[in-house]
This record gives sequence, C-alpha cells and structure tokens, in this order.
Amino acid sequence: LRVGNSNHRLSDAEVRVMLRASDHDATDTTTVDDAPIASLSTDLVDEYRATLGKRKPDSELLRLGNDDLLVSIRALARGPSGLRPTVAGLLFFATEPQRWLPGAFVSLIQFPGTQVAPVNSQDPIFTDNIRIDGPIPAQIEKVRLAIFTRIRKRALLEGFTRREIPEYPDWAYREAIVNAVAHRDFGISGSHIQVRVFSDRLEVQSPGGLFGTVSEASIEFEQSTRNHAIVRMLEDIGLVEQRGIGIDRMVREMLAAGLERPAFRDSLTSFTVTLKNHTMMDEDAYRWLAQVADQPLSDHQRVALVFAWRTGKIVNRDYQRLNSTNSVSATRDLRRLVDLSLLAQHGSRGSAFYTVPDTLRVVPRRDRTADERAVIDHVRRRGSITNAEGRDLLGIADVWTMRQILRRMVRNGLLSQHGTAKQFTHYEIGPAGS
Repeated sequence: LRVGNSNHRLSDAEVRVMLRASDHDATDTTTVDDAPIASLSTDLVDEYRATLGKRKPDSELLRLGNDDLLVSIRALARGPSGLRPTVAGLLFFATEPQRWLPGAFVSLIQFPGTQVAPVNSQDPIFTDNIRIDGPIPAQIEKVRLAIFTRIRKRALLEGFTRREIPEYPDWAYREAIVNAVAHRDFGISGSHIQVRVFSDRLEVQSPGGLFGTVSEASIEFEQSTRNHAIVRMLEDIGLVEQRGIGIDRMVREMLAAGLERPAFRDSLTSFTVTLKNHTMMDEDAYRWLAQVADQPLSDHQRVALVFAWRTGKIVNRDYQRLNSTNSVSATRDLRRLVDLSLLAQHGSRGSAFYTVPDTLRVVPRRDRTADERAVIDHVRRRGSITNAEGRDLLGIADVWTMRQILRRMVRNGLLSQHGTAKQFTHYEIGPAGS
C-alpha cells in the first residue's frame, strides 16, 4: 500500500480485510454451529415481531411462524450440522451472544483529559471503564445512555423552564454507535467496538475499515453495506431509518449545534468517528468577528466566516448545512463575502472552495486582567470555582481556554488547585490572591 512517499507492506490481517472489503462479505449470515437453535430467545423474537407489526403492518414476515421468520431474515441458516443460528441471529436474538461471539461487545472508557496517558503521573489513567454486552438493540441503547450520562450538559433557561443541552447532539453519537454496530467487520473476531470519552472529544472505533466503494472522502453521500442481514433487522425495528442518510444527518446535527464537522478515519483494520465538543461560536469566535463588525453581514454569513476560519476552508455544501439553506442562496452569500474581501475564492463551479485571507486570521487576545479579576471576585464570594463555573462566568464555551486561564492563575499564585480527577477539580484563593 502506498502511504505518502513510501510503501507499506500489508500484514496478513490487512490483506484479509482488503479482500473482504472488495467483495461481498457474508460473515453475518455464517452459521455458528456450536450454538443450538434454543440459544435464540423466543421473547426477543416476539419483541421483534411486535415492533415489526407496528412499523410494517403489511409485512409478509408477520404471517410466518418463528422458525420460518428467522430463516427468512437469515437469523437461521442451514449449516453442516443442520439448521443453526447465524452470527446475525445470535447478535439479535440471543440474550448472551458474547458466549459464542466473544468480541461482540462495546467498551466505554472515559479519560480525564485529552489523551490516554495522563499529563500528571499522579492522575488516574481513566475515570470510568465499562463493558456493555447483550444483543445488538439493547447494546445500542445502553451505550447511548452511558454516553449521555457522562457528557457535560449546559443549562438553558427558557422563561421559567430549565432545559439541559448536552455537549454533543444526541443523534450524532447515536448514529456513530449504530454505524459501528451495523458495519463492523465480524470477521475480525479478536477486536471489539470501543467508545472513548475525552474532555474535548468523543471517539467511536469499530473493527474493520470502510467497506466497498465508500471512502473517507465519499462517506457523506455514498453507502455500501457489509452486514446486510444485520442492517435489514435494524431497519425493521427502526434503529436504522433509511440507508445512506445517517452520516449526512450526523454532520448536519453537529454543524447545526455550532460544533466542528465529525472526523472520519479509515485505517483498513478499523474505522473511527471523532466528534469534537469545540463550539464554533465561542467567545474567541465573537472576538475574532469583532474586526469585521462594521461590515453588513447576516448571521448566516458570520457563521460561515467562523467555520472557514476554524476549519481552513468552506464549500457551498458546508454553507447549506450550516444555515439550512439551498445552493443558490449559499452561492450568493459566499459571493458577497468574496466581494467584501472577507473570503478568497479558489477554483470555480463545483470545485470552488473559500478561505479566510491571512490578514484576518489573527485572534485578538483576551483581557487577562479583567478575566483574572472576575475569577478572584467569584472565588472570594463562593470559596472556590470549577472550570464549568469559570466558563459561565466569563462567557467561554471552550473548556481548554478556561483551563489555560485557571492554570496560569495557579502558576502566578492567584489560585491553588484542589482535586485530581476532572469531576472533582476546583480552585481556591492562592497566596498571591489573598
């Protein structure tokens, strides 16, 4: 495999993955001959039938007996020793599929910082480590709830109602989980799906790279199915609404929440989706926009400028997703930004992209003195301050910007840090702040 300007010799495992990805992969419909038919729970089959009846009341499957239904959806197939459950059948209808498929589980690890190895050797490597077993539908919901309980939420007051907004859109990480479960390579038996929660991002990694014609560049508008039986059953129970639109909606949900576009990385033997919690329209973005405050810009154009500033470029399709508009409006608004010399156009027609001129890239510095004075006043009144309280106080959306302010104040003796694990860290008055 050509990697950059050198050749990489593929391992046996990588060769097997590439061969499976270039042809039909029938691993999910392969029989598991040491699993008896009785390993499939009739209660789970009845739940599947009931859900199918609500969603597709005219389905021919509803007229079949349980064994015929399972054969029709390829949960049962004939193997060397007769009719036996398939990989897909065990994953959906066995209460403990990991008994026969030991790698078919999800691990969720939460780290206190931005990397696996802690910055301080005294800090814990991770703050949470759980294993999620069970059939696929239950796994998906358990992982979704596990993520929801561990990510941060911000409070939004709407009149007399308090609403919590999670740092990642629910659909985005739910879709990442569903895709990982539905499209992982079950031929790689020694690996499992990993969910890693960092303070600045959420990663979902599944065994096996992208399948068929899909690549990192085309993943938003192309689809290719590795596990047809599994995906079909997920569709039947509503966990996959429509093939080919999940990734596109994941991107739109992240952008609509003011967050960066998801990152996709294919390494042949694994595929990783990364969601970052850096909001585009944070305090730094508003300070950066202040230098063009005299320009007659719409809110849509300001969001587009910040997107191009943060990501390096913007294309027509990005503008449409960011602002829920059409191609014609996006073209007109981008053209206006070019005319105002706020964006530079490269290429034309379908290949056009836009970048922020170098003269506009500098970010005005924060007023350190004012920030520190506000923090000190808060600590004197309340006794301590956390990163989250500091962000609310100073109007900062980015956890890292606030962390740098607090750490600088600790170095200067204005504050003292207490607690090691992320959720217990707080700051009190230091010797120089008394």
